[in-house]
Amino acid sequence: MRRQLIALLAGLALALTAVADDFPSRPLTMLIGFNPGGSTDIQGIVLAEVLSEELGQPVEVLHYPGRGGGVAAAMLASSLEGGYVFQFGLSNPFVFTPLTTNTSYDAQSFRYVAGVTLDQPAIVTGPDTPFSTWEGMLEYGRERGELIYATQNPHDQYVMETLMAREGIDLRILPTTGGAGMAPLIINGEADVAFSGGTHSAYTDDGLMRLLASPTRERLMAYPDTPTLLELGYDLEMHAYRVLAVPRDTPDSHVDRLREALRVAAADSRFVDVTESKIRMPTTFVTEDKLSTLFQNQIDEFHALTEQ
Repeated sequence: MRRQLIALLAGLALALTAVADDFPSRPLTMLIGFNPGGSTDIQGIVLAEVLSEELGQPVEVLHYPGRGGGVAAAMLASSLEGGYVFQFGLSNPFVFTPLTTNTSYDAQSFRYVAGVTLDQPAIVTGPDTPFSTWEGMLEYGRERGELIYATQNPHDQYVMETLMAREGIDLRILPTTGGAGMAPLIINGEADVAFSGGTHSAYTDDGLMRLLASPTRERLMAYPDTPTLLELGYDLEMHAYRVLAVPRDTPDSHVDRLREALRVAAADSRFVDVTESKIRMPTTFVTEDKLSTLFQNQIDEFHALTEQ
């Protein structure tokens, strides 16, 4: 009888382990830290569709805007859902925002399942401003004494404020909760310049947005004539990936399952098309180990930058 009981308990334990590792066994939620309509949302909706098919469970998109993804990151850090809730978007709120803002999390509060896109941000202006180059913007700002700037996150605001302080130009800040909020401000002329994480790709062909500079390390894939801030003489950049992040204590088996699904999704023609053709960014696949090293290097650089 004792042996039978031990065998029964062992079998029950194995069954419970199998159930626990049967991830996912219910619907999942993808957090997007911006309002609907921006480039992250456009890309995320397609990614959620492909992940749903690969994971065999619905993936619901939940928009949770604020602080350029920082509000969603704070919500994710406190999640106890073990990977059933994850965030898709820029790496900036994870690696930069905690350095300049009082947050309830830091970069170590998460695991970065994988990166799937190299971000392609730009500093843009509208169709009717009397300048079309970075130099023209500086001249305009000096004449007026200020520039009206639409920001999306603490990182871009910090970069732009630092640059304009060097140039002796005041900034009047207009906060937005994403590209969908930025677009009407810049197109209607309520802002002189703005940060765009990728929303500009929907407006440049019609001339409704014009690119002045890119804060990326290398020139933009779809706009090779746009100079980088480094080329313009500034030692500042915004080198970010679009990643899928989960809370730090998410089980390894759940992270592995998400990673493999993400690997398939990143190569899916629907995701590649929306990324490369619609929001005009290069698809990539960067593993958790590489992201961890990259992000720690960025944190060290940001520490040095913000302490100057």
